[in-house]
Amino acid sequence: MPGQTRSRPAALKNGKVTRRLAGATHPSGNGIPESSLLIAAFEATADGLLIVDHAGKIVRFNDRFVRMWGIPDSVLATGNDDDALAYAVGQLVDPDAFISKVRELYANPESESFDVLNFKDGRVFERYSIPQRVNKKPVGRVWSFRDVTDRERADGKLEAEVHRAQRRLSRLDGLWHLIARSDIDRQILTHDVLAEGARALELTSGLLAHRDGDQLVLDIATHPMTTQWLSGGRTLDETLSGRTLAAGRTLASSSLLSDPAFKDLQVLQDLGLQCGIATPIRVGERDYVLSFADVSPRDEPFDDEDRAYVELLAAYFGRLLRLAGQEAEIARLAYHDPLTNLPNRARFRERLMELIPQSRRTQRRFALLYIDLDRFKQVNDTLGHAAGDRVLVQAMDRLRPIIREGEMLARLGGDEFAVLVPEISNPAEMDALARRMCDALVAPFRVEHHDFYLSASIGIALFPEDGDSADDLLAHVDAAMYRAKEEGRNVYCFYSEKIAERLRGRQRIQEGLRQALTRDELRLYFQPFVRMDTLEVVGAEALLRWAKPDGSIAEPGEFLAVAEESGLMVPIGQWVTREALSRLRSWGMSGKDFQLSVNVSAAQFADPDFLEHLASAVRLSAVDPRAIAIEITESVALQDPEIAQATLSCCRDMGLKVVLDDFGTYYSSLTYLKKLPVDAIKVDRTFVRELPEGRDDAAIAKSVIALGLSLGRGVIAEGVETHEQAAWLMSEGCTVAQGYLYGRPMPADRFAEWMALQQVHAQAV
Repeated sequence: MPGQTRSRPAALKNGKVTRRLAGATHPSGNGIPESSLLIAAFEATADGLLIVDHAGKIVRFNDRFVRMWGIPDSVLATGNDDDALAYAVGQLVDPDAFISKVRELYANPESESFDVLNFKDGRVFERYSIPQRVNKKPVGRVWSFRDVTDRERADGKLEAEVHRAQRRLSRLDGLWHLIARSDIDRQILTHDVLAEGARALELTSGLLAHRDGDQLVLDIATHPMTTQWLSGGRTLDETLSGRTLAAGRTLASSSLLSDPAFKDLQVLQDLGLQCGIATPIRVGERDYVLSFADVSPRDEPFDDEDRAYVELLAAYFGRLLRLAGQEAEIARLAYHDPLTNLPNRARFRERLMELIPQSRRTQRRFALLYIDLDRFKQVNDTLGHAAGDRVLVQAMDRLRPIIREGEMLARLGGDEFAVLVPEISNPAEMDALARRMCDALVAPFRVEHHDFYLSASIGIALFPEDGDSADDLLAHVDAAMYRAKEEGRNVYCFYSEKIAERLRGRQRIQEGLRQALTRDELRLYFQPFVRMDTLEVVGAEALLRWAKPDGSIAEPGEFLAVAEESGLMVPIGQWVTREALSRLRSWGMSGKDFQLSVNVSAAQFADPDFLEHLASAVRLSAVDPRAIAIEITESVALQDPEIAQATLSCCRDMGLKVVLDDFGTYYSSLTYLKKLPVDAIKVDRTFVRELPEGRDDAAIAKSVIALGLSLGRGVIAEGVETHEQAAWLMSEGCTVAQGYLYGRPMPADRFAEWMALQQVHAQAV
């Protein structure tokens, strides 16, 4: 049978294949013929046996062989080896390999062979073939077949267990290599363990998140798209992680889109996830979730080994999170005052040392304020330390609302507090801050039906003026605080005398301005606008001056900044408007071709009552609103363009003109200027000063003029001092100017006289 594609029929007996054992006819020692013994053994073996001659013709086979191969009697009855071979070989997974091996053996009659046959129905046979010899010469071949299907299946299960064990060891080995490193930052370690978990599970991304109400809040993710998607905030029911938190157990799916339990998740549509596994983690009072996913479906479902691995990772992350919480609490205890929970001296010094190199690199100034409660010992001596502690807590409660975001309020010990302000633009800010702190602490402290009237002595030091090291700054701010105590308590002092003197000067200006409003010391000067081609006066600008008690006249640059910072600019601006309109009425210029411009400050423009006060001033003056223009700077208009547009539109509805001053200094866009309701723009004097020789100034001035004219706005050049400047401006289309070439700022009486002379001159001409 094996190996013959065409063979002669075997010897037949009663229509069946003859079964013979050649050379086995003599009796055995017990009288039983040896052939009978051999036949009995041949049939009794557990293996299927087949004997063929040297040409492959079937000589004999046992019943076990027939049963194992399942050869029906109808095939055996034909006596045709080819039919038997075809039937047997047709059951194999790889029949060609079977026949090829048989032919190889017939070509080498002395060889032996062992191999495994795999059947289409899952059975597995071992095949063993040896030569049959007579007188030591091969005359045929004996084939034995053993059914090892059950053993193979057992071996397969064992192999699968071995594979799972190897996978488990590989996963644990990869994890161990990460967590055994002591030099790795915890945030980096968390990310790397997440990435290792995704790799071990053969998934592309991992994340750790926690529950906040009905929201899923991301802690860390390995994939940027996941981070971006979750950064906007997602509800629990949009994600696999949220479903896992709700279930309180490990959830997994190898095909999320076809799984009824998960196919409605928003994350599947947005990120295209197709498989995932997640497990919850409980740390203290917070619920976390560990999740892994992929954008491709998984060939096999997640098994118990996968779940065990994810839950192992979850246990590890839970330990990390608990350690982080413990370390945060240790750090809080180490760096915070137990009474007030404010940062303590150690944390304050640490933050100061961090800030110094940062500020040195960015060339920024910062400030320290050292606050000591005056007469605090009186509380402890009267009512004891418990009462003193309550006073300290009250002091903290008063100081904390004064401290802005980014600033640090600390308790250094005893009755000493400190504030670190990481960035200041000028020392006056600290002057105002210290004053607010003194005011907050001067009110009585109520303890056990007793009122204690304390106050604060505050020292102020600035970086880099007062030191460029933490030790120097702390020593100097402490010295400034003691100087404040020496000056009478409830006082603040700067360490630098220069700064202190400059601030004292600002204080004198502020106090003087307050008195100037009541003493009638403010004055208005007027500078004309002139048509450069005809020298006709077409208007004037009202300019503020301060006539000091010593007889000197202060210009705006000396006091306007202080007025803005101190809140005096609003009442001063209201006075300017009323005074300017009163002068316009007294000159009798209202209704004529003359326009008086009044400057509006940033504080005044932002005042909620600005429009009401302006309308009242116009109404009381009884002047024609068309003769009035309000001037705001480009910087004021840019602070809030939408509000500026609405406010200026209301001004124009009153009949007033609007002039945009300092145009070009803040590089307003064409779109912005087009939307802003202004009648004219002023070319800033900084672009006029170098005309016509200055190429850069000429280019900017030319662009500003062209822009204004193209939008139908009037254009006024300020700071014109030479005929050459005037000629160049007129050549570019600018016809109205303001500057020393035509007239300096003049008091109201002199301006009226000057205007009369201009009219006489015009009539004479």
